[in-house]
Amino acid sequence: MCRDHLGAPEGFQHQPVLCAEVASLFSTGSGLLVDATFGGGGHSKAIFEQNPNLSVLGLDRDRSAVLAGETVSLPLDRFMLRLSEFADIAQAVHDARDAGFVGAETPVIGVLADLGVSSPQIDTPERGFSYQRSGPLDMRMGSTGRTARELIDELDAGELADILWRFGDEKFSRRIARSIKDAGSIQTTGQLADIVEGAVPGAARKRRGHPAARTFQALRIAVNDELGQLEALLDAAWETLAVGGRFAVISYHSLEDRLVKRAFRSWTQTAGTGRGPERLLPNQTSMPPAKSLGTWSPGPDELTVNPRSRSARLRAIERQCEESSNE
Repeated sequence: MCRDHLGAPEGFQHQPVLCAEVASLFSTGSGLLVDATFGGGGHSKAIFEQNPNLSVLGLDRDRSAVLAGETVSLPLDRFMLRLSEFADIAQAVHDARDAGFVGAETPVIGVLADLGVSSPQIDTPERGFSYQRSGPLDMRMGSTGRTARELIDELDAGELADILWRFGDEKFSRRIARSIKDAGSIQTTGQLADIVEGAVPGAARKRRGHPAARTFQALRIAVNDELGQLEALLDAAWETLAVGGRFAVISYHSLEDRLVKRAFRSWTQTAGTGRGPERLLPNQTSMPPAKSLGTWSPGPDELTVNPRSRSARLRAIERQCEESSNE
């Protein structure tokens, strides 16, 4: 059953996206499942309900998610949760084995990553993610590193515009960046949203969603190094995954999905099926390292219940052999 996380403190309720599809992917097999973005625990709970033979290692860089996750109704001997960035998955698995949570030879048969911002993060003004609810200009998923306010203060208008264009695909990036820098010190998300809205031409404001959406996305990605973290996760998860294990990623915008698609494609091709003149060497197998399990997007029913899921895309692969795609 897929539902909101049960037992979490009020204020950390999160509707898991594509929950039935994710649970189905991990419905068989025994070993260790790493939920690299634990959040409210909805995906892990749904997976365990379908497959109680798994041990679940949950990771999250958000301390509030970890505190909430401690109340998840999963068997204590089958569930471990730690504060960690998902790029550090290999170290987290190593530590779980050292702690005796699973045996040294227990295979990692599943890795799940649900990228992006959780509903509790968006809906809590104090976290500084929302352009609709004013709060401190923070945007950090964890508790360390530069805030969005500090990042803006450190950049000149040209550097800021580059971030808005690169990470937000914001066509008015230079106008917005100049307006932000001209405004001086900005303390709240409400102030930033108003400045961005004022910088976007009136006709453009009427044609698309909230004028500040792309700017907030770009700053959030930069503050949290989301794409760098994702690239590190893709490499580390692949090296951690056992043969027969499955790797599933839910992305929410084209920058994320492009990285996931490129990595998955490299692992689902043999050496002789990629671009260019590559040919199989005598000691190489014709079997690609992984096979694609498919791509999913939310259906009409899910979109009705959870409109925020509209941009979600789930991709999944299954590892078939030990060879690395980069060898």
